[in-house]
Amino acid sequence: TYIEGYGSPLEVTESKGISPEIDVYPNPAHTVINVRLKNYSKPFTVKLYDSKGQLLFDKPENSNQLVIPLRDLKQNCCFVLVSINNSTYLRKVIIE
Repeated sequence: TYIEGYGSPLEVTESKGISPEIDVYPNPAHTVINVRLKNYSKPFTVKLYDSKGQLLFDKPENSNQLVIPLRDLKQNCCFVLVSINNSTYLRKVIIE
């Protein structure tokens, strides 16, 4: 899967330290995707890409939780990228 800005095939940075616990739910999702970082309170960015690598959502967040609305999105396999400092974490989500 190609995601613009992350090379081809999909490429994400591996964390050298302890990674935060990231919950992405529900999966499969219908109306929203919740992204929650447990025991973490620093700013982070969440991006949502479809299976073709098109950016669907991009938002910085200052709390430990973010809700991605799925109003106009069709059934698809999507990728949630959570960027914290210089590390990026990838989660796969099915939209039904």
